[in-house]
Amino acid sequence: MKRIAVFCTHPIQYFAPLWRTLASSPGVSIHVYYASDHSVRGAIDEKFGVSVKWDTPILEGYPHTFMTQPSWLEKRVPFFRYDRRDVDEILSKKSFDAVLLLAYDRWLHWRVLWAAKRAGIPVMLRGDNLDGTKPKRSIFKAVVRRNILRHLYKNIRAFLSIGTYTHRHYVEHGVSENRIFSSGHCVDSYFFEEQRDKFLPLRGLIRQDLGFRPDDFVFMFSGKMIEKKNPLLIADAFRRLSFRRPVKFLAVGDGKMKSELEQKMRETLGDGVVFTGFVNQSGLGKYYSASDAFILPSAWGETWGLVVNEAMIFGLPVIVSDTVGCRGDLVIPGKTGYVFPSGNAVALSQAMKKLVEHPSRAKDMGTAGSLLIKNFSVEQAVSGILQAFESISEQNA
Repeated sequence: MKRIAVFCTHPIQYFAPLWRTLASSPGVSIHVYYASDHSVRGAIDEKFGVSVKWDTPILEGYPHTFMTQPSWLEKRVPFFRYDRRDVDEILSKKSFDAVLLLAYDRWLHWRVLWAAKRAGIPVMLRGDNLDGTKPKRSIFKAVVRRNILRHLYKNIRAFLSIGTYTHRHYVEHGVSENRIFSSGHCVDSYFFEEQRDKFLPLRGLIRQDLGFRPDDFVFMFSGKMIEKKNPLLIADAFRRLSFRRPVKFLAVGDGKMKSELEQKMRETLGDGVVFTGFVNQSGLGKYYSASDAFILPSAWGETWGLVVNEAMIFGLPVIVSDTVGCRGDLVIPGKTGYVFPSGNAVALSQAMKKLVEHPSRAKDMGTAGSLLIKNFSVEQAVSGILQAFESISEQNA
């Protein structure tokens, strides 16, 4: 029996399908340890600006425990938020064959790493990183970070790559290829495919209810309306365009920039704008089905952009900035979408114009994307985790 302990800061809707699938895999026993329950009890999300409680079952189908022993530094220093002293007791019992970590940016993760090392339990890492998603660091910061990560990575036995830029990051920090396993970033494809099959046949009625006509070309944005996502760039791009056919805009989400974005979009498109506010997981399919293309104009730090996965499941061509981490894996220019330089409204508007003026090509790009995204499934991600575990087991044999 493969016994794996997973340590997370809090329940995340995108990870729950991974844990369920792992838990149901033959010969596998997992236990997920959470430091906080704020995402399931309902709380104000600082970036959405509204109370968020996910309506999908993110705690069902796998064993889990909420740790209860906070560090005295938790409320004093952000780096120590989520730190739990339970970790030492959990791993000192040596009842696991491997530990899976999802990040290294909190003291919780470092505590897990050192506790696992003391207990002689190998660690696997499946994390995001900012390489390829933000401007280059200063030489000093780059050198310090590289040295810290090289030291950290020497204590990790197997690495799970979510995509191109993560793989490249590991190699550049001294990790050998035989320690890296593919575990692509994914959403619950079955969940969104069910929504697609439910809502796409109703596309005409949904668009009518939203105020869109059959010949309108609808661009969609979904996510937190904050500086990092740079949604105002979309308004700037719309101002620079004149189209031969009517173009509309659909915004799903909330955040402190929502009112400003809505005002700017209405100045350009008038009534051709729909802002839904925050929409929970089970309702997203309705809006993807009503759209013709998806835009993610993030300014920095978009380590992947899982909303792109969702949009591609619904057959939408995608336009992303060159700071969005999934661009190296999902966005093939001219095939599944376009990539534009971050912050460049002119380049974004040009990419939008290509889709609007060539709707049949846009549709073909969306179809190609819907085929490509099948490679980024929960099953593929879990397979990578199990391959990494087998590699560790062979090393220990």
